[in-house]
Amino acid sequence: MDFQTSSSFRLLIIFSLLCLQARAESTGSIFFLDSPTHRFLRTRSSDAVAQTDSMFLPEVGAAVSVLLGFAPPATLSAASSFKLNELLKPNPFNRPHAVFMLEVRGAEDSQLRVDPDNAMFSRAYRSNVILGSNKANIELPDLLESMGSPAELLTGCFDGIKALQEQYGSEGVAQQGVELFLTTISKIFDSLQAAYKGQIVGVLLFNGTPPPDSDSMLNVIFTSQSSSRQLEEKEGSPDMTIVRVALVRRTLAWITGIILLVSTLLGIYFLLNMPLTRDTLLYSNVKLD
Repeated sequence: MDFQTSSSFRLLIIFSLLCLQARAESTGSIFFLDSPTHRFLRTRSSDAVAQTDSMFLPEVGAAVSVLLGFAPPATLSAASSFKLNELLKPNPFNRPHAVFMLEVRGAEDSQLRVDPDNAMFSRAYRSNVILGSNKANIELPDLLESMGSPAELLTGCFDGIKALQEQYGSEGVAQQGVELFLTTISKIFDSLQAAYKGQIVGVLLFNGTPPPDSDSMLNVIFTSQSSSRQLEEKEGSPDMTIVRVALVRRTLAWITGIILLVSTLLGIYFLLNMPLTRDTLLYSNVKLD
């Protein structure tokens, strides 16, 4: 009896571990939508799409950071950097003015049936995403005090597919909802392209098994840490003003002194070398008897 109890307990533990592993390795799909007029992503063939490795959530966050014009996290591995190199164009000065990132909850991979006539999704960069149990952060520097014009990040979550699946199941109405969503998001992205004049990239993350909480899988975090160069400029700005004022004053003093010295030397030279005539003697205030 004890042997059967211990065996059942071991089987229960193994089954629980397998369930946790399957949950941790849950996958989704991601689409990177590029502009037809301004290409920011690499062009790939259909064979390359089939051979593409899956992406992790931190890699997706790093790709969004690079699209916004910022450096990826320093903890990014070499394999992840290689994936970003396959996804993004290598020109750092060719970056979009905006990134539209939307997380769609409840849509599974089997429901994402892209219409071949849909040009936007046909040329999109599609890949599987290993979601796991952890969330990823998109770390962006705080640019509130910057005088430049940083790129815009438009984020959102859509729970309509999840609600349809909970009400009607994964087939039928839910599948029609996915097809309607793909058509609608195509129209929305076309409008965004017209508004931003093609300078926008779309990122659609489809999560078939969303977490029970309402938090997003990709969180945007603004860091207030400034670089050493920015800190040096901020700390040294008052001293730099004082140094500039002192430099201007010293320059004016030297120029004035040089002019006076040259004038004095010229006066002495002409005074010593002038001819001794009556007029020059009178000019020199010499008393003539």
